[in-house]
Amino acid sequence: PQAVKHMKAHGADFEPFYPQDRIEKFYERAGLAAPKEFEDLLSQAAQRKYWANNFVIQTAANRTGIPIVIWSLEEGKKDQKRP
Repeated sequence: PQAVKHMKAHGADFEPFYPQDRIEKFYERAGLAAPKEFEDLLSQAAQRKYWANNFVIQTAANRTGIPIVIWSLEEGKKDQKRP
């Protein structure tokens, strides 16, 4: 909830970078409908059990001042890598 409040308060910092056309596959993999607009993203992100996308994670890092490192696992590979 704190990240969503921060995103709402600083929407101008986030909305221009909202890549709706590139996120649908990620939401599909998470079993969620992709938000169509930035406001939809905020509504979804405020819900419990929401898949934390890059906006939510970046906001949490900005809000807390704590760096967050994300490791990714490529499909079909056993090794993780840092993007």
